Amino acid sequence: DGKLVKMSPEKFLKKVRRLNMDDHDDAILKRQLKDLDKGEHMEPMQLRADGTEDGRHRALAAMVKEIDKVQV
Repeated sequence: DGKLVKMSPEKFLKKVRRLNMDDHDDAILKRQLKDLDKGEHMEPMQLRADGTEDGRHRALAAMVKEIDKVQV
């Protein structure tokens, strides 16, 4: 029931909890980067009304790949 918008991955990351990277997070980020290299579709990130989110690793991957706008 949400609204789909486009924003920079940096703007998305400013709106969500900070991601404190560890080895598990590094592995997720590497997988996201490989998926982007293969041309796989990136699912939209989510900012939920209850304050939770989904997509911090995808946003980081988009930043690394210099993607200007992502779907949220």
